[in-house]
Amino acid sequence: PSNNMLREPLLVDDNNEGTSSSANANISSVSSRITHIFNEIVDIYSDQSGSCMNLTKGLSIVAFLGAFLGLIMPKDTDLPSPFYRYISSMIGYMYFVAWSVSFYPQIITNYQNKSIDGLSTDAMVLAVLNYICYTTYNAFFFWDETIRQDYKDRNGADA
Repeated sequence: PSNNMLREPLLVDDNNEGTSSSANANISSVSSRITHIFNEIVDIYSDQSGSCMNLTKGLSIVAFLGAFLGLIMPKDTDLPSPFYRYISSMIGYMYFVAWSVSFYPQIITNYQNKSIDGLSTDAMVLAVLNYICYTTYNAFFFWDETIRQDYKDRNGADA
């Protein structure tokens, strides 16, 4: 390349007012597009009609995001082959994404309606109890050597 090409600006404004206005317009356009996509996703998960189209879109987003995370995140090296490692990781992350997203429709609906009508207090209390029990179970299974050994004795050394 010649020296003249190196000195030419990459962005040229037809009005010779600099590039800040066109750069701001580009940033505004990208920001507007991201906001539009975000709102479309929120609409999918807050729609209470139960339409097949929204159900398909929502499940597709969950499956795609879970599969993507399953491909890029660390794998379980104890599984016998790379194929099983990828499949296990993808299914696990799909479950994680689906479980995480399952709470958002109620929160979004409550926010949009500015009301908690239809929100079951019993369900919230039972959900908290569920998480406490599940966390306790996993903590003991992960950190208690006796429980881990009992599990291996029942299910084999490779378990």
